[in-house]
Amino acid sequence: MRDAIVRYVLGEMTEAEAAAVEAAYFADPQQLAAVWEVFDDLARLYVIGGLGATEQQKFEERLRSRPFLRERMERWRSSGTDLVLLSPTDPPQ
Repeated sequence: MRDAIVRYVLGEMTEAEAAAVEAAYFADPQQLAAVWEVFDDLARLYVIGGLGATEQQKFEERLRSRPFLRERMERWRSSGTDLVLLSPTDPPQ
């Protein structure tokens, strides 16, 4: 399911596929939490330069085309949170 959410966040789905993901997260708060978790992971990678060129371009396009995603990024930046410290690429303890 995570791969599907990544595709959703990056805008790689057809309209029908995206509608199915949206229906799932509107119906189930856990699905919505999963979407935000993937977005947050991708945002962390974006900030630290951990996305590939194609993924970075798609992520930036989604930020431009989806105000609610752009607002979430702006809230992170304005909160002073150091996203690098939250990086999912940290080695396991």
